[in-house]
Amino acid sequence: MVNGVVRKENIHNLGQILKRNESNTCEWLNSLGTFLLEDGNNLLLIQKNPITPNQNGQFKRIADLYVDAIQDDELVYVLKLLGEDWKDILLHNSMNYVKEHIQKKEKRDIAVRITENLNRELKKPSYNENENLVKAISLLSEWFENNPEQGKELFSETYRKRAEIFMNTIRDKESLYKVMRTCTDLSKLAEVAKAIEGDAEIIEKIQDVKEITSLLEEFEFDDISDLKTMLRLAQNVLADDSNKIEITQEILLSLGVTSIEELEEALQDKGIAASFMHTSTPTVEMFITVQTLIKRTKNNVIKHLQSLEDYDCTDVEELATTVIGGIKKDGLPIYIVVRPSDNGEVIIYYSSEKDTLDDPNSELWIDNGSEEPRRLTLGKVLKSTGINRIPVN
Repeated sequence: MVNGVVRKENIHNLGQILKRNESNTCEWLNSLGTFLLEDGNNLLLIQKNPITPNQNGQFKRIADLYVDAIQDDELVYVLKLLGEDWKDILLHNSMNYVKEHIQKKEKRDIAVRITENLNRELKKPSYNENENLVKAISLLSEWFENNPEQGKELFSETYRKRAEIFMNTIRDKESLYKVMRTCTDLSKLAEVAKAIEGDAEIIEKIQDVKEITSLLEEFEFDDISDLKTMLRLAQNVLADDSNKIEITQEILLSLGVTSIEELEEALQDKGIAASFMHTSTPTVEMFITVQTLIKRTKNNVIKHLQSLEDYDCTDVEELATTVIGGIKKDGLPIYIVVRPSDNGEVIIYYSSEKDTLDDPNSELWIDNGSEEPRRLTLGKVLKSTGINRIPVN
């Protein structure tokens, strides 16, 4: 009987022979498995033969399957769009008899794989032309919106950069810039986006409304679909518009801020928020410029360290936007925090930077693009800031 199941290869083929639908075929398989396991010696028989279905309905050996403790079809689908179908390795949800004999896949496990695959795809040229990747990022952005706490816990860095990643998938950068330059309150656009998401017929209801026509003309959109795309973008970009502040490109550079998301994080720092009480929104061009300068700084610092005998950069790796690891100095591992100094100052606020610089084996390096990168030491900080009293508790 076991060999007969093996030859059918999947639930569909077996169901045709049994003249049962998928649900009833799974019941039959459960009964067969339960019957076989009444004799403990038959466990080896089940382990050796592919008679247990995965979530795609294909028969597998139980050694190749995992119990689905993820229980989130959206994340499974996102990973599939990124090139890895976990339905091939997840046990069919109707299979109960064998669950105690196989390991589980948790939500944290799939989060790791999504992050790894996403980072790999984002390194490829013209990645925003990959329709599956763009769709995966869009779905993951929606998942973050609906599950913010799990997003922070499970995806950490990806969650922090979610707005930047989403913006970079937009091919029509010109229209994106138009939205970012407009004086229109983005929170109102976000409310419209939510309304459109909640009612598929709302587009028909508002086609003739004068305000919508005015918006189409203002942004030079051809139709509602273009407007809807930009509204979704506004919804992602605008996490909290309650305190609008005027930030120059030079201030963004000093902060090391490369996206709206990072700017919002910076403004959670009371000291930062108290220092910049203005009212304007940085443009996308400003963020792109800062990203370029930070990338230049990392490259220049790494190149400079490679030229120094004390430093070994063989295993260099990026740990955060401005934090580099995998470097050894005099044979000991150290961490490097890098910052552009084109503006003549740096503002440290990232928790990743503070935590790194709290480590005795860490260094802060700056680069202005025209001079040799240099290490910013505590002595230099004390001299340039005039600080003469440091709390030690």
